[in-house]
Parts: sequence; structure tokens; C-alpha cells
Amino acid sequence: MSRDFSARESAIGYLYQSRYALYLLLKRIDGDIAIEKLDDITFEEGFSPLELLQLKHHVNSAASLTNSCSDLWKTVRIWCDTLKKYGTISRLTLVTTSIAPRESVAFYLKDNSNRDPLKAKEIMLSVISSSKNKANQVAYESFRSLTPDQQLKLVENIYIVDGSPDIIDIIEEIKKQLALSVRKNQIDALYERLEGWWLQRVILHLINQSKEPISGAELTDKIHDIADQLRTDNLPIDYQVEVPTDPREYDGRQFVKQLQIISLSEKRIEFAVRDYYRAFMQRSRWVSDQLISIGELERYERRLYEAWEEYFTILIESGIDDLDDQELEEKGRILYNRIMQSTHLHIRPSCTEPYVFKGSYHILADKEEIPIGWHPNFKQIIQKLRNVDAEGAVG
Repeated sequence: MSRDFSARESAIGYLYQSRYALYLLLKRIDGDIAIEKLDDITFEEGFSPLELLQLKHHVNSAASLTNSCSDLWKTVRIWCDTLKKYGTISRLTLVTTSIAPRESVAFYLKDNSNRDPLKAKEIMLSVISSSKNKANQVAYESFRSLTPDQQLKLVENIYIVDGSPDIIDIIEEIKKQLALSVRKNQIDALYERLEGWWLQRVILHLINQSKEPISGAELTDKIHDIADQLRTDNLPIDYQVEVPTDPREYDGRQFVKQLQIISLSEKRIEFAVRDYYRAFMQRSRWVSDQLISIGELERYERRLYEAWEEYFTILIESGIDDLDDQELEEKGRILYNRIMQSTHLHIRPSCTEPYVFKGSYHILADKEEIPIGWHPNFKQIIQKLRNVDAEGAVG
């Protein structure tokens, strides 16, 4: 049980580190940030560290940052090593969800009117001389190994930010930083897409061993990019690279049968399944995020139907009674190609991603009432296929 709890705490800690880094960079958008480079989080200027941050997250909100707290002394040990290694030291910030008790080391290192580094140093030395805490002994020795001037220099650069928002509450703080980027009802949609991008960006940053910082300018560009997609004439595109886990699951679907009866190639049917999947997922997410109403989707489908209806009427008005099966299939492929190559059937003027309208057509072709199809005789053929399936089920 304790091992499971420890793993959970560690996982939450890493996620908190990523999420808090986003919050910090939003607050200091002109800066550059590195993760797991010199510390948990590092603010840089010209590849030189301006501030090192240690983050401590606790599921137990009542945790206290006492004088012998391991969070405090583990952090002090890390910073002692940094001072010894580099000789100089930047601003050192410990961000914690714990609370600093009054008149404690952490209390005197907060950035307020009570700040007193000399007093904090005195308490630290007193703790070192009297504490029996074995877990902190290495940290005690690290601090004691510094010269008095180094000890004071270190402590003078330490700042404690206690009572920080936890991994859930920090979400609202991030949203506050985004408040002016989009309309109020779009904040959630912006946040979810921004954090999804941010997580991938942090992963790439870590894979590259944090050599290049993540800039506020890059973050700003991404916010503007997402905000542009949330304009009234546009919608965000979230599924450009997603594919169905198992495309064979769609083999019996009606929209696939509609393509098979015009003898479309297997490769193009694969494309159709992909577009159907992406459009279905995208439309569902738009509705879930309240970026589009069911009514608007229905109106869009009506536009698609009317465009199809006109093309279909042109297809059959020259007569189809004397055509053989191959000629009928060819007419169906001509209709399908014309629809799939349309460039004006967008759900909103600036939302021009092809999978939206292509996949929406396959959604229409999959409906029970089969309002659209490609083969000139698609209704009769689909009905026959249904009858065969029904007879097979009864048998």
C-alpha cells in the first residue's frame, strides 16, 4: 500500500511540475523556462539562470513546513550542492502546497514584511545542532559544510512560497491568466487544448535533455493559434493525426457498404473510415465543449444534403435504365469523387479541414434512413443488403 501511495504521489508531483511550469510562464510571458535542468524549474535569460524553483506537492492539504521538514532540508541540500558547484547562486524559490508555521525557518523566508534571513539561518543552525532526524543528516552536513558567509548567501537567496494551489486548484489560476485571450465561455476549450500541447512540448523538451528553454514567445504563439480557431467563424481542429484503433471494426457499417457497391478501392475505403472517425470524434468534442450546437450541426448536414442532392440529380437525369452494373458503379464513383473534391462545403468559413466535411458525408451515408448514397440505385441496394442481413440473423 505504501509503495502504491508513493508512486501516486510521485506521478502527481511530475504532473504538478508540468502544470505549474505552464502557470509560471503565463505569469512571466517574456521569460524562458527550463524543466529538470538545474532544478525542477529554471527561469533563464540568455541561457543563464535567473531563478531556480523546487516544487513540493502534497495530497494532504494540512501538511506543515516545519523546521525539520524533509521538504525544506532536501531542498536546502540540493541548493548547497548548486552553490558549491557554481560558486554563485540565483534566486532560489521553494513552492509548496504546505503551510509555513509562524516563526519557523520557512516563515522568515517568505517574500513579505516578516522576511528575516538572519533569523532563519539562526534557526537552521539550531535545528542542525539539536535534531535527531536521521533522514535529514545528509542535508544538515551539506549546510554545515558551507562557510558562514556561504550559509548566509544561500539563505538570503531562498524564498518560500507556501500554501500554493494544488494540482487541481492551479487549473483555475491558469484559466485566470488566459481570461483575456478568448470569450468567457471558451476558456475551458482553450485551456484543454493548450495543456494538451504543453504536455507534448514538455515531453519533447525533456527528451532533448532540457538544452533549449521553452520561451514565453512560443507559448504566446500557441495561445493565439488556439484562440484563432475559437473565433465565431472558425472551430478548433483536434484530430488531424488520429486513426481508428482497428479499422476492421467498420467493415459492416452502412457507409462502408455504400462505398463497396461502387467498387471503390480498399485504400480509398480506408481513407473514408479515417475521415469518418475523425469527423465523429471532432463533432462530439465540439458539442461537449459547447463550441457548436446540435442545431448548427443539423443545419450543416442540411447544406451537405442539398449539395449532394443537386449532384445526384445531375447524375441520374440523363437516364440510368439502360446502364449495366459497371456503368452504374462508374457513375457512383464520379459522384463520390465530385463530392470529396468539393472545396466550399465548410461548417464555418475559416474551418476548412477536409476531414470535417468528408467525414460528415460518411456520417450521413451511415444514417438509418439512408438519406444519401453514391450508387444511382443505392436505396434499393442497401435495402436488399438489410433484408439479407435480417434473414441471416433469423436463420
